[in-house]
Amino acid sequence: MTEFPLEQRHAIASDKLDRFFSSVPADLRECVTSLPRRISQMNARISVKLQEVLRTADLIFAHAGKFAICARGCGHCCHVHVPITDFEAQHW
Repeated sequence: MTEFPLEQRHAIASDKLDRFFSSVPADLRECVTSLPRRISQMNARISVKLQEVLRTADLIFAHAGKFAICARGCGHCCHVHVPITDFEAQHW
């Protein structure tokens, strides 16, 4: 695999991020930007609010899939350390 200079890697990543953000449909953008307001207006247990955050994250990741390097069947992320909060560990 060819290693690009740091400046070039930053430019590639920045371009990819710009393409990702410009491809986000309006309804998904609204769902993400309204999340803090929706959560604060919910009269629900914190675990229900967390489920709404995770549901929204799933929508984002579903859209972001075409921008990820991983391919179907890749299991690399299953073997890396992923930090979670104490709350997530207790309630999930």
